[in-house]
Amino acid sequence: MTDKNTINKSKQINALMPNLVHSLDSSALFLLYNTFKNSARTTEMVNFYSVHDCFGISATKVDLLINLLRNVYIELYSDNKYIENFDKDVIEYIINFLSNDEKKAYYDEDNRLIYNNIGTIKIELPKLPTNIDVLNKDKVKYYNKLKKSILLVN
Repeated sequence: MTDKNTINKSKQINALMPNLVHSLDSSALFLLYNTFKNSARTTEMVNFYSVHDCFGISATKVDLLINLLRNVYIELYSDNKYIENFDKDVIEYIINFLSNDEKKAYYDEDNRLIYNNIGTIKIELPKLPTNIDVLNKDKVKYYNKLKKSILLVN
């Protein structure tokens, strides 16, 4: 029987990336559905099916679905805000976990190091990706390139 009172650290570490990817897939689905639902071109009732990151729709609406999906992916992945917010949340969680009532752990932002509440244990954090946030005019340029691609959505 599994002990529900202890945390299996290796399982937590191994679960992080699949759960992160799953949350991004879920976000893409949510944005796609809302965009599709609110699209001016879809005033009639349309069947929309989804399983994880696969989408299905009637054949007459496939081009619309592909167009909207490309827009969703560009919006979702064209800036660093998601990664930056995720990074801040993880750092905050670690600091709270290492802190106690007497003294708080702290984060050295310049060196990306976290020290425990007595300043001895340090956790070295990896550098964040250096993606450049994409401006709206560049999003249009990328969208126009992706519009011709058969590799993004197939």
